[in-house]
Amino acid sequence: MSEHLVTFVHSFSGRFKTKTDDGADYAKLYLQGLVTQAPRKNMERIDEHLDSRCYQNVQQFISDSPWDERPVYDAIALRANARLGGRADSCLIIDESAHTKKGALSVGVARQYNGRLGKQDNCQVGVYSALNCGTHTAIIGTRLYLPDEWVQDKARCLKVGVPEAAITARSKIDHAAALIDQAVEQGVDFACIVFDAFYGRDSALRERIHQAGLIYCAEVPANINVFTHQPEEQDRAKQTKADALSVSELAAQMIKNTRNRVGVNLREGERGMVQAEVWAQRVWVWPAGGESREQWLLVRRLSDGEIKTCLCNAPATTTIKRMAQWQAARFQIERAFQDAKSHLGMSDYQSRGWRAWQHHMVLVAMALVFVTEERLLQQGGELELLSARDIIEMIDYCLIGPRTAQQVMEQLNTRHARRRRDATNAQRRQRKKLGLPKQRNSRRNT
Repeated sequence: MSEHLVTFVHSFSGRFKTKTDDGADYAKLYLQGLVTQAPRKNMERIDEHLDSRCYQNVQQFISDSPWDERPVYDAIALRANARLGGRADSCLIIDESAHTKKGALSVGVARQYNGRLGKQDNCQVGVYSALNCGTHTAIIGTRLYLPDEWVQDKARCLKVGVPEAAITARSKIDHAAALIDQAVEQGVDFACIVFDAFYGRDSALRERIHQAGLIYCAEVPANINVFTHQPEEQDRAKQTKADALSVSELAAQMIKNTRNRVGVNLREGERGMVQAEVWAQRVWVWPAGGESREQWLLVRRLSDGEIKTCLCNAPATTTIKRMAQWQAARFQIERAFQDAKSHLGMSDYQSRGWRAWQHHMVLVAMALVFVTEERLLQQGGELELLSARDIIEMIDYCLIGPRTAQQVMEQLNTRHARRRRDATNAQRRQRKKLGLPKQRNSRRNT
């Protein structure tokens, strides 16, 4: 497994170059830190855990070096596509994830909705694209969402390194559209684009995907209007008022018809097979500014009674089972976020700048695709139940091994020296800001 890590990192050679330097060695160190058992996977803890003594160099590589993350994402997408793309159940999933942060200085941080907590929180929010097939998922693109309070404060953005071109109002829907375009540019071969009701409610996004010749399976809110027959009026507002039904109204009618119910096995869960009852009906949608067209309305009910409604523009010949499995694929990106946050340090970064956020996230995506490949390699073998945690433990054993008492003491001394240096530098900055003279060193030679 450690040999695979070496060849894996080597395959990204040339992706971390700038005009004056090649940061591949520091990328390797940082990645090793992410896939080992460092207690909190920020730069300081990674340096301690690996005993690399390269803290300042790695910090500069993550926070300041101008290498572009896009070529790294392109390489990740290429690897992911070779393993997860080109199948009937290959899905491009769009979703967001929040990262709780303290204070107001980290780029993009604001009081905003945190899906993991289910409430408003002081956090950063990223929009992510991921390629999924079955139980395997790889993140292949990321966009950091900048709330209005950031976009409207150019000086604040520039202070943390946001490029001027990025200081503009872009919604999460805009980021989702950009990530879909990026996946197409990367040559990712997916059968369907999947997203939740926050994105599915936007008829312009659904229309954009349809016009691009792509298939989507989009969860939609209960109040979205559909037609059970092709609209005949030219006036969309008048026709909607007269004949449209909300998806919740139509779903209630569909569920009453037990003859059209289809049982579908969605995935193997910890407590056995997760099953659902599914109904599907052809309906007509009429997006604002577009033409009316026929597509599928899918209604899914799980064993706990939860009901999800979904619009899908797949051909009329598409099976209900296939569409239900596409819709269920969105669960897998939540699992990927869980693995990335619990085991790969996705939310452990402590840097405040734009560049550091982008660099950290693409290296986490690298770590996740490595873990995905390891799990795929073990399919059908004695370790086919290998989890992200298992892989981290095995890599840590191979790279780190047991520590001697002397090594532990050396780590402590290095940590304490760094803390003293940081405290001294902070005091100097504070005295300079207050206009106070430099503090003399009170220690005397004896």
